[in-house]
Amino acid sequence: MLVAFTLTAAISACAPDKPPTGRVTPAPTQEAFVDATEASGIRFQHFNGRTGDFDYPEIIGSGLALLDFNNDGNLDFVVVGSTNNTISGVVTRFYVSATNLAGAGLTFSNNVSAAAAGVAAVWKGTAVWGDYDNDGDLDLLITSNGGPVQLLLNEGGNRNNALLVRTIGSTSLTASGPKSNRDGIGARLTLIAGGRTYVDQVSSGSSYLTQHDMRVHVGLGTATKVDRLEIAWPDGRVDVTENLPVNHIITVREGQGETQRVPFAR
Repeated sequence: MLVAFTLTAAISACAPDKPPTGRVTPAPTQEAFVDATEASGIRFQHFNGRTGDFDYPEIIGSGLALLDFNNDGNLDFVVVGSTNNTISGVVTRFYVSATNLAGAGLTFSNNVSAAAAGVAAVWKGTAVWGDYDNDGDLDLLITSNGGPVQLLLNEGGNRNNALLVRTIGSTSLTASGPKSNRDGIGARLTLIAGGRTYVDQVSSGSSYLTQHDMRVHVGLGTATKVDRLEIAWPDGRVDVTENLPVNHIITVREGQGETQRVPFAR
């Protein structure tokens, strides 16, 4: 006890009463963010604890998926949740983005699918996206608390063009350690097509206890070819591929470039 007290007292004695001289406190600045939720058309509220209960379904957040549903090059998103913990209904919102010509960025309209809206369940924390049937548009898998999963196939989202990129990173050892990782997680993709530049990253994990498709999906709108695809791997290597076709699944191996090309299943 004496040692602990002495140590505490010594630390307290050494601690400065005021910030050290020379430290500059930045002056207050204007806020960098503006709440644009209402203006963007987003109308979703998670019913957390509204029943007065704080059971497992009540306290966890809603599942979220960011995906380009219609391959127009803009990210849409889905949020899933439930009205309460009695499996009495579902609150699911599918927000499709559209360019705001007034210059305020993106606006969103709620286009919840009839299939999802008609299923009564306690949707919680899980919304997974991926091209399940390899037809060029992203599908959606939603899980529920104590209930079955729901696979919502996107039929018609591939009217616009797209590209699906699978990355294979190098795992060979060098003097400084592993070069990358098998799935290329962390690789940054920069794609140029139709006068637009798209940037995405290979990631792992999605919502609660789920794994999304690690292939990078890029909606290209009406672009008819990919002018340039640059992949910056986690170890610093950069691979560049040019003049790629749209509506294909391509595989890129670190250090080798494109190694496989498969057309979408349409």
